Amino acid sequence: MYYCKTCGASQNRLDVPTHRFCLRYRTPVIDTDFCSKHIDEPYVCDICGRAFLDPPTLYEINSGFISICSECDQSIGYCPTCKHNTSCNFETNPSTLPKVTMRQVRQGNMIIQTQVKNPDRINITCAQGCPCFDPKTSECLKTVGACHQYQVPIQ
Repeated sequence: MYYCKTCGASQNRLDVPTHRFCLRYRTPVIDTDFCSKHIDEPYVCDICGRAFLDPPTLYEINSGFISICSECDQSIGYCPTCKHNTSCNFETNPSTLPKVTMRQVRQGNMIIQTQVKNPDRINITCAQGCPCFDPKTSECLKTVGACHQYQVPIQ
């Protein structure tokens, strides 16, 4: 019989390390408890690094397989799971240029004023080598959510 105390889904609580709880059912674990869902150890997502219990989705990458959780599986091929999505020079650059500027558009006798990303800041950050920057449209493809530079980050 497989007891919960030896199950991979049974983890120590962070606030009380001597007590264990079940990741699957979110309940405290007692030494005599057991269930049919026993696993030797939880799966670990090769993209986000989180432990998970459901069977992983396997992808073949560079003649090897990676296992990923259901959350990353929904985002595979898009910016949230891309190798290049770790930092954004536009957001983190210490330049004093503002991130947004105001643009006015005239339509007939009406003037519309909107905020847009500052093109001068884009030129000194994004246009200087960010793989997500598209020089044809002069915009970051992270705003679209996907691009041709997608790469899977492997932990």
